[in-house]
Amino acid sequence: MRFLAFPIAVILIVLAGWAHGDLSGRWGASQELQQAVDRLQGIDQTIGSWQAYDFELDPQAVQIGEIAGYVVRRYANAAGQTYTVMLVCGRPGPIAAHTPEWCYGGAGFHAESANLTEQLELGANQTANFWRNLFVKEQAAVPERLEICWAWNAGDGWQAPENPRLAYAPQRHLYKLYVVRDASADEDGSEQASQRMEFMKELIPVVDAALFDQEKS
Repeated sequence: MRFLAFPIAVILIVLAGWAHGDLSGRWGASQELQQAVDRLQGIDQTIGSWQAYDFELDPQAVQIGEIAGYVVRRYANAAGQTYTVMLVCGRPGPIAAHTPEWCYGGAGFHAESANLTEQLELGANQTANFWRNLFVKEQAAVPERLEICWAWNAGDGWQAPENPRLAYAPQRHLYKLYVVRDASADEDGSEQASQRMEFMKELIPVVDAALFDQEKS
């Protein structure tokens, strides 16, 4: 057994190194991850009465955030309501770690209070769970306030775990969704919240159809 211990240890070390390299993307993006990124382009720009246009993220932010692919759109309707939707995909580690505190903190925003959880009823016994908070930039010439909702999805629904890095560590890829609303001119918070939830109820089924229906078929 003494003679077998060394080669077995070597094999275990090599396998552990390969597994870590595969999960961390050291050997390049996997085919599965690339397919997940490609599905982002299947999300419609028109959702009900909402029409969107795309815009680009700062390439440096994409690199720092280790984002493999993304879609960022501003949806607007005839009533003048607008929401910015950012959906990113990548390896679970960095995608789980980078929350709005990190993403928007670099732009001068800070959370106004503790994060709150919100459950969205989608019908047919389906729900989506999100974190929500107001992020404030007080140092601007005109103070800015953004209401941000965010959640992650690895194929089992939109969730808001306390520790996303731990929750999604075994996954091969991960999506993260932000829904952002300019709350600087809010007068009736309850009405704005109701309108935002109605938009998300229209948005999420369209997103899910593009990202996950192929996986289920």
